[in-house]
Order: sequence, then structure tokens, then C-alpha cells
Amino acid sequence: GVVTIARDMRETMGLIADLQEARGELELKVQTRTKELSVQRRKFEDVVNSLYDGLVVLGRDHRIAYWNKKMEEISGVSRQEVMNKDILEVYPQLMGQELSGLISSAIKGELSSAENVPYVTLRGKEGYTSSRFYPLGDCDGDTVGIVGVIADTTEKKRLESEKEIVYNINKVVSSSFLTD
Repeated sequence: GVVTIARDMRETMGLIADLQEARGELELKVQTRTKELSVQRRKFEDVVNSLYDGLVVLGRDHRIAYWNKKMEEISGVSRQEVMNKDILEVYPQLMGQELSGLISSAIKGELSSAENVPYVTLRGKEGYTSSRFYPLGDCDGDTVGIVGVIADTTEKKRLESEKEIVYNINKVVSSSFLTD
């Protein structure tokens, strides 16, 4: 009896020590992997935030999962203000407009885009965007969300308008010379 109990206790203590050692190794692996993932995330953030265009990622429920720095500049709204919110709640003016349709098409798995879409930010800034929405698929090919690429085309639109004005002025001036 006593010898068996002592042997069982030694085996149990050995198993406990083995488990504690394995736990320590696992914790070290988790810490190492967590640091690696953190470095990868920072690299991803650096790449995405260096894009010239705005990048927004939406879930199927229209909730904002990602919003890069250029989207902050275009919209005038910080990432913290929009994360996990429905984009149609953040921008109710999109309801029933062209962008709402583009988002719906992308949710259905279709690529959708629009040029020179006028916008007004929540802070009153007006401008134009070129917007492209891509379905975001999982490894099974199911659409799980949307990736939106938004280019601020306000300056381009302004230059085109100025060019048209100059063209029309030249046309009027040229025709007045011809009639004189």
C-alpha cells in the first residue's frame, strides 16, 4: 500500500512537472508568435497607410472592419470614430444613392465602381471620389465582406472644370474675332 501510494505520488509529481514545463514552453511559443504577428500587423499597417487611395473594409453587415489614414483624410473622420459601425449609419447620406448600390453589388460578389461621385463629409467638406468596391472572399470563395478603394478626385474634377471654362472662353473669343 504505502509503497504504491509513494510511487503513484512520484509519478503524479513527475507528470505535474512535465505539464508545467510544457506549459512554460507553450507560453513562450505564444509570446514569440504574438510578437511576430504584431510585427506583421505593423508592416501591414505601414503598407496600407502609405496608399494614395482610401481603403475601407466592410463586413457583410456593412460594419467597418478597416479604415486607413487616407480614408480619414478624405472623410474627415478618424478610424476610432468609425470602427465596427455600419457605414450607412456613419454616412446616412449614402442610403439610396449610388454608393449604397455599389456596396450591395459587391456584397453579391460583383465588382462595382463609380467615377466623380460627389460627397459631403460629416464636417461639411465637399468633393468628388472615384470608388471601386470588390467582394472580399474567404478560402471557400464565399463573399464575407467588401474592400472599397476610394480615390479623392476633387482636385482632378476642379482642374477639368477650369480647363472647360478656359476652352469655352477661348471659343467665345475666337468666334468674336471671326464675326468682326
